[in-house]
Amino acid sequence: MPLVNDFYNNSKDIKFTYESLMINARKMLHKAKIATNIESALRIAKAMEKDAKTRSELFCVLLDYYEHIIDDVAIMSAFELFAKSKLLRKQYIIHDLESAKDQHKIRNVQKKQPIHIKSCLAKNYTIKETTLSTSVLLSPKYTVKYNLSDSCIKNLGFFNKTRNLLHMHEITTYGMHLEKLEAIIELKQAIENCSPFLSGPYKLNK
Repeated sequence: MPLVNDFYNNSKDIKFTYESLMINARKMLHKAKIATNIESALRIAKAMEKDAKTRSELFCVLLDYYEHIIDDVAIMSAFELFAKSKLLRKQYIIHDLESAKDQHKIRNVQKKQPIHIKSCLAKNYTIKETTLSTSVLLSPKYTVKYNLSDSCIKNLGFFNKTRNLLHMHEITTYGMHLEKLEAIIELKQAIENCSPFLSGPYKLNK
């Protein structure tokens, strides 16, 4: 049996992993300059949103708070870790199922909705070492598991598009608006409020 399958048979490993994922999500989000300056950026955005003439200038005004390429990568990496932690804590597989002929159908199902660990083990599906992609994590039947608002999910999708166009940044139009800032603060609060231990040092006891 593959090593990844063994992982899902060990409840202690599962618990340690979803706790570690959430801690790493917070660490990753703190690498985004905009996340560490989110309160100041939000105040500026709310003031500028009142005036249509200044709304389009928000991105330029926030340049001291927002490094768009680096921050978008960090934000989406934090989201991925957060989402996988939430799924694993709710007993869903966060690794890709093998797409062999006898598993082709369930693999296609997994791209659209989470697969429960018990179901996977009961049918002895082979699990790959790779984990779920961001596009899968942002699909509707996955996002309902995170307790994030529709607006937050929508704007995380915008951050993901920027991240995916990283190699074409010189021809990409960047933008920042109030809703994107609110998505960052909602994700930040969700990560920090997810478990009591996150308010303390980055330590875990296995």
